[in-house]
This record gives sequence, structure tokens and C-alpha cells, in this order.
Amino acid sequence: MPLIQSASNEARSENVGQEVAAGKPPAQAAAIAYSTQRANQDAVDFGRADEVGPSMLPPVVTAAEVAARNRRFWGENAPSNQGLGPDELFPKD
Repeated sequence: MPLIQSASNEARSENVGQEVAAGKPPAQAAAIAYSTQRANQDAVDFGRADEVGPSMLPPVVTAAEVAARNRRFWGENAPSNQGLGPDELFPKD
């Protein structure tokens, strides 16, 4: 039987019972139920209650994509003092 997809404590308790009945240890059943509750609460918090479950995970991003984003960001947001050394940036009084 599938777990109840809800952020409520009642649903979490019901999910623990279902998992224990399925033969899982109580600690593992509680962990699964808390995880399900947390995923559903995140969906509610971010206004995506219809997107509960594995689709809530962030997309996979490669290192090359991260590097490209960083280059683009710093290209657009380069400080005006680029190329200055520490003596020029922090002059001693």
C-alpha cells in the first residue's frame, strides 16, 4: 500500500504503522515516514503541493554547468577593482 502523501502528523503516524506492518524495523519506518512528511511540507512551503515525491529533488547539474554559471555570473558582476592588489584595495593609513 502506498504511503500517505501529507505533511500532517496523523499521516506520518499512519505511514509508520504501514511500514512496520510491511516488516520494516520501527526506526526505519519512522525515518521513512518523517522523510515523506518533510518532502510534503517542502512542497507546501514552496507552493508545489502537486509535485510531491522524487520530482522534488533538484536537477542533476554537472561540474561543467556549474563552472559555466560561475563564469557567466562573474563576467556580469565583476568588481570595478578587478586586477588591483591588496595594497591598492586596502591602503594603509
